[in-house]
Formats: sequence, structure tokens, C-alpha cells
Amino acid sequence: MADRRQEDYDRDFAAMVSGIEMDPLPQQSPSPTDTTELAEPPDFRIRRGVTPPRRIEDFNLSEALERAEPDEPDPSEYQPPPLPPMRRPRGLPLFGWLCAAYVLAALVLTIVGVRLPSWAGWAAVVAFVAAVVIGWRSLPKHRDPGDGDGAVV
Repeated sequence: MADRRQEDYDRDFAAMVSGIEMDPLPQQSPSPTDTTELAEPPDFRIRRGVTPPRRIEDFNLSEALERAEPDEPDPSEYQPPPLPPMRRPRGLPLFGWLCAAYVLAALVLTIVGVRLPSWAGWAAVVAFVAAVVIGWRSLPKHRDPGDGDGAVV
């Protein structure tokens, strides 16, 4: 690669910044000792009812909590309703759970280092697909309109 001269860099830089527009700098900045041009800073205080500024020492947390009205009930008082008892799976759902258990057992045995025959590996693949399909088919077909689009926080 040939050595580039300083003029080449200058020309490339000038081409890059040729379209950039910058705000012009002020002609003369006020000197720090000149106070005639400095304006009074604007007053941003609210003028409705002029109240003296409060000090942090005057704040009482217990009084503020007593005056506050909660918008929501205390979450520590919420007792969720008991869940209905889970039914034992029968038929096709039981077969799906057994397929998922076989897949997990085959996976754990393989991770531990036990050599499984090839048919057991293929059976695990088929069991995984069967468990996924059975689980997908057991999902509800329709949702209530009041369920919304997802979790409600």
C-alpha cells in the first residue's frame, strides 16, 4: 500500500465534512466580570398560595401515612381462593405424561453416560413428539372473552 501524504488526508476529510452545517459561534462571549448583560434568573415558583418552604426535619412519615388514602387494598390481606383438586390423568393425557417421563429418563441416562440402544433413542424421539402433540391437543379450544390478552398486573 502506498504511503499517503497529509494533503490526501486533508482532501478526504474536507469531502466528508462538506455537507455538515453547524451553528455559527457567537461573535463575542460576555466576560465573567461584566454583569450589566446578565439578566435576573427567571422565577419558577408557583404563585397560587405562597407557602413557606418545608424543611426535611418537619416531615413526619406516620402522619403522612395516616392522611394517605390507599387506592388498592393491602396486598398482605389478600387470600387467594383454594385451588380445586387436580384430577388424575386418564387415557390419552396419562399416555402423554408417560411419554414425557420416558424422554426425561432417557435424557438423564444419556447425560450420566449410559449407552442406550439405537431403538431406545428413536423411541425417545417418537415419545417426545407424541407428548408435545398430546399436550397441544389438550389445550382449550376457546377462551372466555373476559380473559383478556394475557396476564393482568
